[in-house]
Parts: sequence; structure tokens; C-alpha cells
Amino acid sequence: MYVGNAKKVDTNNTLLKGIDVGKGCIRFKKSTIVADTQIDQFIDRAIELWQQGKDIGC
Repeated sequence: MYVGNAKKVDTNNTLLKGIDVGKGCIRFKKSTIVADTQIDQFIDRAIELWQQGKDIGC
């Protein structure tokens, strides 16, 4: 999943804890139970920042 710069969205590294995050992408392993992550909150936050005109790109 391409997200821009994840560190700009999740500044305190709590929403993506335990998920493999690269430069501009989030990688889910087959063993990851997506429902047990906070990815939905991360996406909501990314959309909120984007709507505010904030820079979340790489």
C-alpha cells in the first residue's frame, strides 16, 4: 500500500506498530491479521492531513 511518507502521518509511531513500513509503503505479511492493526486509523489520519493540505508525500 503506497501512503506517501508514513512518518509524516504517524509521527509517534503508534498506528503502524508491528507493521513493516518502507519509504512510502506499508507491507503486510501473510501472517498479519489486518483487523488487529490500526491501519484504519492510519488511513483516516492520512486522509485528514491530505484534506487539510498538509504535505504527506515522500
